[in-house]
Amino acid sequence: MNSVVTDKFIKERIILISMGNERISTTILVGNEVGFLNDMIEFSDYLTNEVKTSQINIIRGAFLTNNQILENLNNISEEAKEKRLPVVLFYTGHGDRNVFSPNRSTIPYQELGVRLQGSEFFFINSSCYSGTSIEALKEMKLLPKKGSVIALSPSDKTTINGDLFLSDLIDSYRKRKPFLKRKRRFLPYGYSEVTFPLDHSYESKKDESGNETVIIDKIIKPTIRYIKPEESEVLYEPVRCGKSLDHLLYPAPN
Repeated sequence: MNSVVTDKFIKERIILISMGNERISTTILVGNEVGFLNDMIEFSDYLTNEVKTSQINIIRGAFLTNNQILENLNNISEEAKEKRLPVVLFYTGHGDRNVFSPNRSTIPYQELGVRLQGSEFFFINSSCYSGTSIEALKEMKLLPKKGSVIALSPSDKTTINGDLFLSDLIDSYRKRKPFLKRKRRFLPYGYSEVTFPLDHSYESKKDESGNETVIIDKIIKPTIRYIKPEESEVLYEPVRCGKSLDHLLYPAPN
């Protein structure tokens, strides 16, 4: 595997990893925190070693202006159109309603949509309020027929479990199964809730020496209630829309 910085894009800001046979155009757009870099490493390792994509464009958003990020995305999209390749974009970073924020500034999802026009695309959006990207691309008539979006969170929710989302996504693809739109909950085996009564009855008695002794009249018995799956903590709640394109990220045949 060779990592080179191409003259076609902004030097030292985008890394092109080339290997294998070219069948998809894959880009990872990374936000400005260490946790997002960890996601980048995990996903790029999966793409390189298991999907065996021909190239991975890695854009370090923290070092770029909005215009530079959009320029990179535009160049990647135009190249994919020339080669008639589907565009796979994974974003891991901050987000807010209707915008993503890889560099402490904000970029409207409509700007991303402009760069995706004319290509079949698969956008995996690991950020807060990422469901709003689906709404924006629907308004642009890019969804549901032109591509596909998997969003980590609904339009009205934040999230802190992007790493778990990515691990689950990769695990599903390793099994060659589409990633399901269902809530991920915290539910260890045998998880239950234990409560104790708040009130107990007591009785006071005096012994022969006149000392008072407190006797618990009621035995304290805890109440154990099994936590149903639908009552447990929601770790993330993905949403998705569009064509079924998960197969693009299945492992390559041996």
